[in-house]
Amino acid sequence: DDCHADATCTNTPGSFTCACNGGYSGDGRSCADIDECMDPTFTGRCSTASTCFNLPGSAECRCNTGYRGDGMTCDDIDECMEGSDTCDENATCSNTNGSYTCACDEHWAGSGFVCSDVDECARGVGGCGANEECINNRGAPNDCVCRPGFSRAEPDGPCLASCGDGVRGPGEECDDGNMEAGDGCDARCDIEDGWACFEPMGTLSTCENTCGDGLVDRAEECDDGEANSNTTPDGCRTSCRRASCGDGVTDTGEECDDGDGNDDDAADACRTACILPYCGDGVVDMGERCDPGGGVPGAAVVGTCTSMCAGDAGVDPEDPPTLTGGACSCRATSGGGQRWPLLLLPALGVLALRRRRR
Repeated sequence: DDCHADATCTNTPGSFTCACNGGYSGDGRSCADIDECMDPTFTGRCSTASTCFNLPGSAECRCNTGYRGDGMTCDDIDECMEGSDTCDENATCSNTNGSYTCACDEHWAGSGFVCSDVDECARGVGGCGANEECINNRGAPNDCVCRPGFSRAEPDGPCLASCGDGVRGPGEECDDGNMEAGDGCDARCDIEDGWACFEPMGTLSTCENTCGDGLVDRAEECDDGEANSNTTPDGCRTSCRRASCGDGVTDTGEECDDGDGNDDDAADACRTACILPYCGDGVVDMGERCDPGGGVPGAAVVGTCTSMCAGDAGVDPEDPPTLTGGACSCRATSGGGQRWPLLLLPALGVLALRRRRR
């Protein structure tokens, strides 16, 4: 037979017939696919939430994204209820037909899929008043707390100065009844370094200097008790600070230490790095004729800063001394016009001798 591949051959007495299969049209010898999706009779059976897809010899209805069913009936999928949404953990999911939306919760900002904390303090919208500090709370309203030295008489009242009233209140580390520094509790009612404060009577603070008790307290670097000393090398100082350059005691690793007398510009002074003056430190010290600086401690060559400039002519500012081997060497003033005083010195000496001979 010569029936089409998409046709059915039927035998008859002495012959045969060809008929296109379902979903196809033609004379049996030539068959073409019927697009059922173009037929309102077929698509009318599909759900409005589905899409018709034509297939060879057939067609089917498939539910759209966000719906599930057989195509003829499609039900909305509640992604929020099923937990298949991709909203941020700090956002609220709202179901819609075939989809859903995400909206950042209060005190959060973003697309809903990504939300970040709204820092009211950084944005300047915290609403805090005078003498208050804004404290941001992640994902929650900010707090307005009284600054140190201030407190509220009532929970919702204004922050009023309270430091020095003898009652340790919120925001105060101490309150000894005054606003003077140096007694352990400073003018902001903060405990000063080297002190400890407590309230034996429950309100008024009593402060004690703890440096020297042998215990390393807050803000102390060391505390050797009675062994604290301001003269012993490498010792813990009476301020409970470790030995350091500038404390006036030559400690291990220091060449010198004159305390406040350490100076990088004064001749022959102990330098601020607690090293002795050296050739190349930029200061003309005792025994040096010049020192342009740029040297390295310990690299100076003896005598290189002590060479007298020829004829005491000085140093030409346009041609200053240079470093030689880590130190400096002096050079006479250059330039022909500047050398004539040197050339005249011998002649002047001869004239002086002749006058004496007369």
